[in-house]
Amino acid sequence: MKYKSFAYSLIILFLFTGMLISNKECIKEIENYDSNIKVHLKSSANSERIYINNNWTETKTAGICTGDGTKSNPYTFKNLIIDAGGIGNAIYIENTTEYFKIENCTLFNSGGDFFDSGIRLVNVNNGQLINNTTYDNTHGLSLRSCLNLKIVRNRFYNLKGINMVFTNDSIFYLNTFINSIHDIFTQWSSNQLNSQEMFTYTYNGSSFTNYLGNYWSMHSEPDLDGDGIIEMPLMIDPFVITNPRLRDYYPLTAPIDAYSNIKMVEDSIPGYNLITLLGIVGIITILIVITIRNNENNVNKKQTHF
Repeated sequence: MKYKSFAYSLIILFLFTGMLISNKECIKEIENYDSNIKVHLKSSANSERIYINNNWTETKTAGICTGDGTKSNPYTFKNLIIDAGGIGNAIYIENTTEYFKIENCTLFNSGGDFFDSGIRLVNVNNGQLINNTTYDNTHGLSLRSCLNLKIVRNRFYNLKGINMVFTNDSIFYLNTFINSIHDIFTQWSSNQLNSQEMFTYTYNGSSFTNYLGNYWSMHSEPDLDGDGIIEMPLMIDPFVITNPRLRDYYPLTAPIDAYSNIKMVEDSIPGYNLITLLGIVGIITILIVITIRNNENNVNKKQTHF
């Protein structure tokens, strides 16, 4: 009986813990999602092109960014307008594992070389790109050898959207890709292209709750139930056929400005949807039951010997 009591306690603990998990950092970032792009443009400051090669202390001393590079207080570029002047990249960051954020910035007019971009990141970890606009660039965003990036609520109006190579463990959602030759070019990269938490939101005057992906100009399948999400997932084939295939399971019907009142469901499970969670709980339950039965069989065998 003591094994059964222990097993039942474990099951209850798993279920209770799952209901309490929430991503508080994501909630803070969502609070400003409904700001109009024209509003932050009026309050932005023109800036020179930015290049960071793990020299954050120097950059902060120069007054270019704020923060201290920690997870709770990342180095932050905010409310900047950067005209790259037709040369190189508007923001270029490389060789850093410090935490940083680029937020509410407008980046345009990059050079014409293949990797020139509004934002270029090379050998970078722990970055967040939140609510930025890039246009008239060769690439809106170029990523190479990056990990643990969060790219949320950005607008890419460029010749090409994202160029992504050797970039993994990152998440992209609520972004708009429009007027591009291709929205995303990917090689040797494995990432999430939709939110891992559920959100409530308003679309066409009605409220809905669902996971949210991105708006892709190349994906024009119908939205059958009118909730602003295309039922047919977007499958992105990599440049090399043996590379991972990326999927946006909840592609948006319209650009992100058509969605408002976006708030994360507080009891949703970060990194898991409900089906995955139930599967995990089911497997744990089966393992516990098997353990209980094995213990009972062992006890019965010992009793038989006596």
